[in-house]
Amino acid sequence: MKLFYREYGVGPPLIFIHGFLGMSDNWIPVGKSFLKTHKVYLPDIRNHGQSPHSEEHNYNAMRSDIKEFMSSQKITKATLIGHSMGGKLVMNFACIFPDLAESIIVIDISPRSYLNNKNISGKALNHKELLNFMKDFDIKNIKDREEVFSASNKKFGDEFINQIIQKNIKRNADKSFSWKLNLEVLIDNIEHIAGEIEISEKSDKIKSLFIFGKESPYYSDEDYILIKRNFPDSSVKVIQNSEHNIHIDNKERLIEEIKQFLQ
Repeated sequence: MKLFYREYGVGPPLIFIHGFLGMSDNWIPVGKSFLKTHKVYLPDIRNHGQSPHSEEHNYNAMRSDIKEFMSSQKITKATLIGHSMGGKLVMNFACIFPDLAESIIVIDISPRSYLNNKNISGKALNHKELLNFMKDFDIKNIKDREEVFSASNKKFGDEFINQIIQKNIKRNADKSFSWKLNLEVLIDNIEHIAGEIEISEKSDKIKSLFIFGKESPYYSDEDYILIKRNFPDSSVKVIQNSEHNIHIDNKERLIEEIKQFLQ
């Protein structure tokens, strides 16, 4: 699958991979911080943003997309940076294709399953509830975005959720509206995305950095042990005053940690 992408800068390749329900432009402010030292690529993952839709949405398919993307850009080796779903993807990618990964940086996710996990607090976004709201909303017949904002604000009353919904509205050529996300496929595959990923014995050769937000519902002390067991050549950093979206909560500290790792 040919992914939509953005690119900036010159130098060794850095590939940023966004999380579930996100898109490439979420990472423009962070990505542009590296354009003087690296060639930065920001793809939209399948079924997200401006990339094509597909009936498949699993880590095997997404892994193949990234391999195809690197081949099309003539990238023989890259550092891959992934947030949330994107973090699981880069872990899996590096285990299957270690020769293509210079190193990996995983942001606020671990290799474990997050299905029915008691360690996840109420701060975690209920992706399924959000997707079902979008699926049931009659977006084709609205007159403007304000109708969607009003309904989402009434339902969730959360600024971050409102932003996710607004960013995923697409204006069509005939002036009607639709969703950028492939909602039904993502709903059908949400348990796979939240599940445990495949880790191979090759993971011990992967240089990696794991970064968590101190207040993130996706982080627990047990993750450190799991990460060091699966990725021995790794370091784990915890950023204060941050939840799951560290690139929003504490962008400058996140950039600093990435730059130190890349030196």
